[in-house]
Amino acid sequence: MGAIFLFIVNSFAQTTFRVRGGLNLADVSMKISGIGIDVTTMKPGFHIGAIMDHSLTDIFAFETGSMLETKGAKIKDSAIGGVSGEAVTNIFYLDVPVNLKASYDFGGIGVYGLFGPYVGVH
Repeated sequence: MGAIFLFIVNSFAQTTFRVRGGLNLADVSMKISGIGIDVTTMKPGFHIGAIMDHSLTDIFAFETGSMLETKGAKIKDSAIGGVSGEAVTNIFYLDVPVNLKASYDFGGIGVYGLFGPYVGVH
């Protein structure tokens, strides 16, 4: 789930550069020696970066870029071995997506889907 904001600048007829940003809502589940911890709570984060779309046809495009993302979780009041406490994780990633993008305009409503891997550096 996320909110996305796009700013578009056309440089060539087939290539579009965008600045993309939004909200990350990530959660974590953990097991320590068979003990499940279910008291994690979502920690909101953000993503922002630059994306390049290069049109291949009217429907398909190649998309790549560089995104800075934050992810993490909070663990509250967990009792492990009689000890309770709180822990917060804040993880920063630099993600580089390499996607094939398919898009179609349904009478003024644009729909698109992405398929492909990304490389993430922590």
